[in-house]
Amino acid sequence: MGFVEKAIIHTNDLLIEFDKIEDCRVLLDGSIDMLLEVKKGMGKGEGKKSTTSVAANVQNNLPLEYALSTCYLLKATLNVKETFQFESISDQEPIVKSSFEYIDKFEAQLI
Repeated sequence: MGFVEKAIIHTNDLLIEFDKIEDCRVLLDGSIDMLLEVKKGMGKGEGKKSTTSVAANVQNNLPLEYALSTCYLLKATLNVKETFQFESISDQEPIVKSSFEYIDKFEAQLI
């Protein structure tokens, strides 16, 4: 999972460097969807789990949770960068609001 996270960060940085905002948005949206699907799939257990297996499952999910948090932060940052493309505040407002929503998702991951 660490490798996936590093790949997302590196690709994001390259896309931002070459001002490919739309491609970066597609990367982050797809990455968030993928990580949420992996998380959803890991949550499906068969039968009852012992206390030990639950603790191991939570511990194994930490890299996944960290990667998801990183994607939320990158998405919030991307939204802020997007606001510079618009001159009017009315066009910038929904993008900034979306940025705060991703920050809220990041904070929820921490909890």
